[in-house]
Amino acid sequence: MATESGVARWLPWIVGLAFALVFVPLGYLDGTAPLLVRPQADFLQHQAGVLAYLHDGWHWPPFHTRLLMAPDGTALIFVDALPGPSFLAKLVLTLTGLEIPVLGWWIFALYLLQPVAMARLLRALGVTAWLPLLAGSLVSLACSWFLWRFGHTALNGHFLLLFGLAYAVEAGRAADPSRWLLRLGLLTLACLFVHAYLFAMSAGLLVVLLAGLVLQRRLAWWRGLAALGAWLALAGGSMALLGYFEFSEPLWGYQRYSMNLLSPFVPQMSGLWPDFGRMLLSGERRMGDWEVIKQLRPYGPLGDVIDATGGQYEGYAWLGFGLWPLLLLALLLNRRVLPRLLARHWPLLLACLGMAFFALGPVVWLAYGPWFKVDFVPEALTAFRSCGRFVWPLVYLAAALAVAGVGRHADRRWVAAALALLTLVQVADMRLWYDRLWRALRADRDEAFPAAVWEPLIAAHGAVLIEPPMQCPGNPFNPTLQLIVEAARVGRSTDSMYLARKQVHPCIPHALALPSLHPAPDALLLVLGPWTEFQRARMPAEVQATCRAIPLGLACSALWDRLAAEGLTLP
Repeated sequence: MATESGVARWLPWIVGLAFALVFVPLGYLDGTAPLLVRPQADFLQHQAGVLAYLHDGWHWPPFHTRLLMAPDGTALIFVDALPGPSFLAKLVLTLTGLEIPVLGWWIFALYLLQPVAMARLLRALGVTAWLPLLAGSLVSLACSWFLWRFGHTALNGHFLLLFGLAYAVEAGRAADPSRWLLRLGLLTLACLFVHAYLFAMSAGLLVVLLAGLVLQRRLAWWRGLAALGAWLALAGGSMALLGYFEFSEPLWGYQRYSMNLLSPFVPQMSGLWPDFGRMLLSGERRMGDWEVIKQLRPYGPLGDVIDATGGQYEGYAWLGFGLWPLLLLALLLNRRVLPRLLARHWPLLLACLGMAFFALGPVVWLAYGPWFKVDFVPEALTAFRSCGRFVWPLVYLAAALAVAGVGRHADRRWVAAALALLTLVQVADMRLWYDRLWRALRADRDEAFPAAVWEPLIAAHGAVLIEPPMQCPGNPFNPTLQLIVEAARVGRSTDSMYLARKQVHPCIPHALALPSLHPAPDALLLVLGPWTEFQRARMPAEVQATCRAIPLGLACSALWDRLAAEGLTLP
């Protein structure tokens, strides 16, 4: 095989651009895509955060918005609203008046950059020929754990993990690792401005790599300690600026959202063996004293995963019918150099294996049986309740090693043919995921509160008050988020929001205070849920007189007469 040519350098960009153009409608780039205009599921939370931030003024800290959870506001990181990209978009909006659809551009970019980042990792592993770079580009877009993450918009930025692995490999290879450690440290800090889990995984790579390089005597201990101290200071300052320290109490679920030990090995949602998961996962099971709940299928027929807890879809990591043979072939072809590679890169491998072990959670499940329990997990780590996600660095490293290990021998025709064939097998194995992604990117829905009616009504008020708050029982989740999105789009504050960290809210005292509720004269009060008449009866008589029936509840405003004169009425 020839050394890297201009074509080889551009191949990952071509593959990523082609994939993005085929799958992502152009409406995501101009903001007209149905999923951006009429969000659903997790996009409701993300779009509400982005729009509230863009249409709010500048405040301190700079990554907060006061239009959500008014009057105090909330940090963007707790609504998965991409603080870094949103900040750049707000600068553009302030300077030019141009509103960039942040979520749409991010979605396009993550599919564009995924093969580019994988190619960077392959080059770090010594691959320069066009065929393995093409194979790696295609494989990066055929990783089940990547394709499944659509909808978790910020968390879907796996290209950051791939770049981090590339810098870690380069640091392990280089005579002087300082330059690559600096890049990895900066990338880790950048992850803070995207998603906490991406930061934690990249930070795990950095810290273990630093310690390993010191132990290998390839980095002076004082330099390693100074680098770690500087990075911790920058990370702590960035976290404070972003609002990471504002959450009130940890969420439950650390034991539930783990990875099943069989997850990478057993075909689940496989396009080449689509019935295997349903055959394996039918029915309910009980293993000894452990009750195994019926398998959660969050996406219908594509939700068949080995799930002993009801949350192990978070650790879904089926490697694929193409990658497993590739990995075994790579190990066979490179068996003589493996000891040398392990001796040099053991810190990276240890970091990935350690995070994969953490992904198994405190109770390690082998299929539907609890194998053993771990009792020494530091409490601070339980903040990452969806620990199953921490398998991603290991499976990405395995995928890259599979392609690189075979690609290094692709000057032999049969090896090149095997690489090409198994890459196509891997792509074919993901056909169900491609179908889901295609449909999800084009999804549309009916609105409980049509924006054409409600946005002008909300804009005519100074603020929106929601009863009961989203943290309290009885609140209709998705319709409330839809109204919050519409309020954010017209720059109006709401006093409620769904956050990624549990907020302590005095729901009972709040309900008992309804008799003394007196909204501001320009506020729109929305009473939603099954107990609206009971709540109305407890409000002051003058507030009751301003309430009108709407879908799912009541809308109360002192401005109805003025709005009617302006032609703004309820449907």
